[in-house]
Order: sequence, then structure tokens, then C-alpha cells
Amino acid sequence: SLTGGAPPEPFVNTAYLNFDGTNDVVTTTSKVEIQTITLSCWVRTQRTSWQGVCGCGKSTGYDGYRLGVSSGGEIHGLMGDANSFVYVNGDTTTIQNNTWRFISTTYDGTTLKVYLAGEDDGGSMVLYNRSDSEVTMTFDDNFLIGSWSDNISDLLGHVDEVSLFNKVLSSEELATLYGDDGDP
Repeated sequence: SLTGGAPPEPFVNTAYLNFDGTNDVVTTTSKVEIQTITLSCWVRTQRTSWQGVCGCGKSTGYDGYRLGVSSGGEIHGLMGDANSFVYVNGDTTTIQNNTWRFISTTYDGTTLKVYLAGEDDGGSMVLYNRSDSEVTMTFDDNFLIGSWSDNISDLLGHVDEVSLFNKVLSSEELATLYGDDGDP
């Protein structure tokens, strides 16, 4: 028999950012200008389309860095300067809508990678309008969450625990950020 009332409900994290897919964005008050980077977060999308999760760059072109989800549901990372850039879409996992996923991108000055739950998600770097992958990023916009600076890739979904590092984290370090429970 149960005494003292019903057992407590399990904890459910509701302290995440919610984006409605139309002009919702969190903007920092300053630029975050770094050249070696790890950018990670928890994301739960609610539609399949290009969606900017977070990043920093210019209001036009492909300057800076960004993390998001492609129209095919792949994890997308991009580093760019002016109208040339390097990008990679993961090739082993499709991000399913309405499911929390821990995604990351790293760039060490020449190699760009994307990760799911701390594991390299594959994908080949694509060079656009350039002959090598060494990018010196330029900035004139603030760090954004929920969109990219192009204002056309707004997120419909949720974001939690955005982290930005000025170094490349290893798979083991990303796995530690991911944790054991599989939820933010």
C-alpha cells in the first residue's frame, strides 16, 4: 500500500529555448571571434529543412562559423570567409524530428568535422570557391542561437546547452559533454 501520496513525477527538463521557425533568435551583445572552434548543443527539430541552430558571421555571405541541420536532416557545419567557405554534412545519421540530439562541429584551421553524441558523423569536407580548407573567418555580426545570420534558416524546434570553445575538443571530451542519459 502507498502512504504519503503519489510518488514524485520524474524530472523533465523544460528549461530549453523554444523557436517557432519565424524570426525567433537569441542574439548576444558581442561578436565571438575565434579561428579554432568547437560548437555544440542539444537540438530537437520539428521540421525537415535548412535550419540554423547557432553560429556567428556576417549578415551576408558565408563568413564565420555555424552549426545546424541540412534539408536532408544531416548535421551541418560551415566555416567561411567572404564568399568562399568549407562545409560538411554528416553522412551516417539523419536527425529525426521531435527527438533530442547532441550535435557538434569542430574546426582546427584546416579540418572541419561534425559529431553526433560525441561520435564523428562522417561526411566529406566540401570546398566552395576556394582551393584549400584553411579559412580565416571574418565577422560583423553577433553570435546567434535559433538562426543563422542569413535570416532565412530559422529553427523550428528547441535548443539547450549551447557551448562554444576556442579549441577543438576530442571525441572523448564531446562524449563527456553529451553525458550518459541521452537527454539534455
